[in-house]
Amino acid sequence: MSAKFVVTVVLLLVGTLISLIVWQDQIFVPEETIHAPAVVLDRAQKEAEKTSPQIVAKQDGSRGVESAIIRAPEKGVLLTTPLTVSGSAPQSWFVKDFLEIRLMNTSGEVVAEQDALLPRTLLPVAPGELLPFDVTLTFDNAQYSGQRLLLLVKKPGTSALNEQIAQTVEVMPFALEQTIRVQEPIPGAEVIGDTVLRGEAAGWYFEGDFPVEVIGSNGEILATGFVSATEDWMQVGFVPFIGSISITPPAGMTTGTLRFRKDNPSGIEKFDASFDVPVRFATAQ
Repeated sequence: MSAKFVVTVVLLLVGTLISLIVWQDQIFVPEETIHAPAVVLDRAQKEAEKTSPQIVAKQDGSRGVESAIIRAPEKGVLLTTPLTVSGSAPQSWFVKDFLEIRLMNTSGEVVAEQDALLPRTLLPVAPGELLPFDVTLTFDNAQYSGQRLLLLVKKPGTSALNEQIAQTVEVMPFALEQTIRVQEPIPGAEVIGDTVLRGEAAGWYFEGDFPVEVIGSNGEILATGFVSATEDWMQVGFVPFIGSISITPPAGMTTGTLRFRKDNPSGIEKFDASFDVPVRFATAQ
């Protein structure tokens, strides 16, 4: 057997073995073990970002859903009216050029709202870049004194959590004297029979009224009534009221109290408030 023949046979065997290895690799290698090069994935992700502005890079380098930022009011600051709300939001959140900004109470009722206008002078923007917004909300400080409210910035017409941002805020407490002013009767006035009640209040009304009581010096309720707003009771600030109550004190009682009570339909005790005016009971004629 010549050396040339042996070399030829060896080469044929090696070629056959290599073909078998390649064939097995193509048939039996599980698909999940085949990984594309990192550079290919990175390029694909960048292309996706160009076509989908909702995907942006967070500050920590991770990928996430685009969101808005509320810069004012700052967290923990007690609010008062007028309230400036500012921040930035994605262009996609502005529907028909408007961004929805609301202040809501714990029952979900709107306390104040104002749409922010799309700042077209800043267009176009790069994918993922946020646009600034700045609005002023006006609400009744007295009515919501000391209460926690929810500030909501959202894309109009959507309830998707990734298209809105919320922040809990608290309204600065008002002293009682800053929410009601009784002009008639004045403290220490003599009252008897039908007595006119006049003044102004902010945040005390519900459906345009709030209750009044006459308390005797013995602590008993001698009479009840109510006063009514003479203007739109839902407007911000003080609203004038007028009413009357019939006072008939028991024999021998000379002093008492007119107690004005804030109407509190929620029934939550912390929202109760009352204001007392001491009076003297005149001798019946």
